[in-house]
Amino acid sequence: MTEIKIPFTKIEVEKYSGSDKPANAEVLTLKIIPIAFGDFYEKLSLPLDSCLNKIKISFWDGAEKEIYNNLLDDSKEKFELSFEKEKVEFYMVGVEDRKTDDTKIEINYFSIGSNASLEINFQPQFAGVVKITSTSQNDNGKDRPNDNGGDNDNGGGDKNDDTKQKITNLQIQINELEKKLREKPNSSTKQQDNQKLARLKTEIEELKKKQKDKSQNENNRPKDNFPYGLVIGGGIVIFLLLIAVIFFWKRSERR
Repeated sequence: MTEIKIPFTKIEVEKYSGSDKPANAEVLTLKIIPIAFGDFYEKLSLPLDSCLNKIKISFWDGAEKEIYNNLLDDSKEKFELSFEKEKVEFYMVGVEDRKTDDTKIEINYFSIGSNASLEINFQPQFAGVVKITSTSQNDNGKDRPNDNGGDNDNGGGDKNDDTKQKITNLQIQINELEKKLREKPNSSTKQQDNQKLARLKTEIEELKKKQKDKSQNENNRPKDNFPYGLVIGGGIVIFLLLIAVIFFWKRSERR
């Protein structure tokens, strides 16, 4: 059996509630941090220039309720999708001829360049075949770096964390791809790997530049140099002097 594992980080989740939603189904669309490299690309024979960044999941007739609840849980954002290749009907839409097999759970892959997506249909009869498990270190709170709190604008912390997470994710993929090229210099996918490596390096440099520019802009913001302390202190002194003057004036009148 070929085991497929796809770790992913949830940025946001959308619960579909349109008028055309079937009464016996719940549909979630997950926006994830883009995954441009991983061994699942080769195991599933996916296009090496694609980049997975969205997962759409349908839950029919109450199937996989625990997975459904976990994905909606804001405190959980890191997950792992896993299944055995031979036990699912994995289909690349628009690339392969579909061979319907009603005895297997259906997983569709839409390869649209950097906007690739997965579509999974959970049904009760296929319970446990495809697993989505939470790998967050802290399920009671966001599993983010502690420096600022990883798809809210109150202070910009979340956006900074998303950028840091994307840079980390890209760097991991770059390291893995460079390792593969070193260990398998004569691989049949060497040309595609080099092209993907160049693209990943361009993406990470662009993100780093944006992050640096944002940091510089924040540091260059004009500071309020108004001497509040001096003004307030002076006001207090004047007030005390005024009280002293009134006191001595009243005292002199009594004499």
